[in-house]
Amino acid sequence: MQISILRSSTLYLTILFTFASFLLFAQSKGKIAGKIEDAETSEELIGVSIGIEGSSQGALSDLDGNYFIQLPEGTYTLIFYYLGYDTKKIPGIVVKSGELVTLNVTLAQAVNEMEEVVIIGEKNKETSQTLLLDQKNAVSVSSGVSADLIKKTPDRSTADVVKRISGASLVDDKYAIIRGLPDRYNLAFINGAPLPSSESDRKAFSLDFIPANMLDNMKIVKTSTPDLPGDFAGGFVQINTKDIPNENQVYATASVGYHSLTTNQYFVKSPVRSSTDWLGYDNGARAIPNVTDKELLNTKAYELVQTQIMAKETMGFNNNYTAVPVNAANFNFSAQAGIARRINVAGNPLGLLLAGTYSNQLRNTPFSQSRASLNRDNPTAPFADYQKFVGNNYKRSVLSGTMFNLSYRIGLHSKISLKQLLTLNAEDQTVLREGKDVRDDATDILESKDNTFWYQSSRMYSAQLNNEHVIGGEKRNIKFKYNLGYTDITRSVPNLSRLQYNRTTTYIPETTKPDPITGEEIVVPARWETDVFTANIIKSRNTTYDPTGAGKFFSKLNEKNYSAAYDVTLPFKFLHKSELKLGALHQWRDRWFAARTFLYSYDENKEEIDYKLFQK
Repeated sequence: MQISILRSSTLYLTILFTFASFLLFAQSKGKIAGKIEDAETSEELIGVSIGIEGSSQGALSDLDGNYFIQLPEGTYTLIFYYLGYDTKKIPGIVVKSGELVTLNVTLAQAVNEMEEVVIIGEKNKETSQTLLLDQKNAVSVSSGVSADLIKKTPDRSTADVVKRISGASLVDDKYAIIRGLPDRYNLAFINGAPLPSSESDRKAFSLDFIPANMLDNMKIVKTSTPDLPGDFAGGFVQINTKDIPNENQVYATASVGYHSLTTNQYFVKSPVRSSTDWLGYDNGARAIPNVTDKELLNTKAYELVQTQIMAKETMGFNNNYTAVPVNAANFNFSAQAGIARRINVAGNPLGLLLAGTYSNQLRNTPFSQSRASLNRDNPTAPFADYQKFVGNNYKRSVLSGTMFNLSYRIGLHSKISLKQLLTLNAEDQTVLREGKDVRDDATDILESKDNTFWYQSSRMYSAQLNNEHVIGGEKRNIKFKYNLGYTDITRSVPNLSRLQYNRTTTYIPETTKPDPITGEEIVVPARWETDVFTANIIKSRNTTYDPTGAGKFFSKLNEKNYSAAYDVTLPFKFLHKSELKLGALHQWRDRWFAARTFLYSYDENKEEIDYKLFQK
């Protein structure tokens, strides 16, 4: 089968409103913040002394290697000192009131020399160098994207971010293929906790759940290491949401998108809608009438209901199969807003991040499908049969999410974080298709018209409690870390409705028949006879299931995932700086799935069906 999809150009017009915190919270100082790592191993350095040349002011790096300094406006030289490492001096750092300067630094281990060695660095080079260190010095092969790059792109969800990572691609705009291996061979974690499968029949992680602007970084590990789960062969996707902010900020952004095949063009939508579709979930308008969730699972009891009662309940469904036209489709729209606060509590920083995102996208995708089969008895003859269909897929995608993160650092050697994320994601598709199926050397032509209305929605709640603690001084930092995670994913298809109309055009060859008056043989010319379009409705409840028959499909999937991970890292030196890591991961899953199919049927010997119920 050959499938072709028309491509189109997309123009995004973005309106950005950013309110920096210094407009709302009067501040007279600027800030310098960053991360300090070992130049050889990419290990975070704890307790590095950061001094200001010509001043007594300074700071120390915490257990993640992060540091934070507030300074008046001016130009400064920073000095980084750590026992056993070369001292580094970086001049020419310009600090402006209310602005944040990000300065990531790497320190090299000192060699045995009698005199102190001072390395002079440059701000821009130091910042860019640390972005590559994790990949360069990691034991495993990995690729990733940081928040700095993500915020420069128009990416809407995590799935869009994956496209920017080498060796990764997407199927259906949501499922990752890594190193050529499909989703069942991959694994995904969010903030150190497992991400449950979003599909009922396979291990697959739908990456369109999480808005891109809520990511701190995203990394795909492509080789196994002892501290990772072993049930992946393609890639291990690590998703991390934002942590303690370096500055107070309130922001809001809004984007308007124009699509050449959709915006201000003819568009259609489903005849069944709910008042909450714009938020990304159905409020019950598409649900099975008069059937509870327990009855949905107990199909046998429903099949024993008398025919009259079943017919009455059938009328409770919305039997309108006519797409609702929209003269001009609206512009695509997305918006994000959030507040980030860094507060000192008992002399230690408390980070608070509250963010929300919303996206509403319309897309019309014209398509064509064609297939041809050769005559097996005579391969050189014309095609024995062929199919050709054309149609349009009108889709509305809604994504909304809320994130609330709290992180508190206790001194330089301990940090505890609570990260929560709630997302709603929905797709409302209306697929209209028509075409011909020519068979038996073009003597029999089957024409079809299909109407399909497919609504599916997903909800994910994720929460992780993380604690990191370091024991020891500068020469021996024993790290202890644990992660408690809970994730709840629900994916539902509250109503997939389909209806197909068919009619047959048959070629009648030239024949003869006796004249009714004279009795002589007369010639009846060859002709085409065409039936009327009729709905494809099965004629008996005992008929074998036909997936193209008129009917409705309902399903619901839920998975709850509980996890606990903990590890201890013991540093030591054997020829080179090394470390021993011990840990474990425990995981509990609770998963259920329910599905129900309804087909329209009638007894052709007892009653006539009113086709007006199924409008074209």
